[in-house]
Amino acid sequence: MLSRTVFVESVGRYERMFVPHPPSKVAQFVERVPMVQGRLDRKASTATGYAWLVWEKDTTSTATQFCWIPPCRKRLEQDAD
Repeated sequence: MLSRTVFVESVGRYERMFVPHPPSKVAQFVERVPMVQGRLDRKASTATGYAWLVWEKDTTSTATQFCWIPPCRKRLEQDAD
């Protein structure tokens, strides 16, 4: 699930979601990734951080692995986005 980083900060969400079903991985973007509906805007900026939260169905580990997504925005953006 792609989510704003602040999504993981809720006590209620922690108790209802993360304690019984912790994500397998949290992959944090080191760049701020602007989300503009329906189009690519290379000049857009944001103060919002995003991360991928991943739940793996067949894993036996209850520990969440944290990793970083290195800077990649300029390399991955395409005009057709």
